[in-house]
Amino acid sequence: MGFLRRFWDAAVEVTPSARPLDFADLWEPFLSGQGPAPGYVAAKQGDMGTPRRGIRKQASQQ
Repeated sequence: MGFLRRFWDAAVEVTPSARPLDFADLWEPFLSGQGPAPGYVAAKQGDMGTPRRGIRKQASQQ
């Protein structure tokens, strides 16, 4: 995650209107169900909170 922090810091220097992605920006594509990972998430629709909570927890620890 340090690489991403450095990337966004540099991007904001070049383009001040740039902003880092938040969790919602990263999670929304998974709700489409297209592709292997989003397909897996779509298959877990009855329990959508579980993968979301796990991914969010891992992202916040980094």
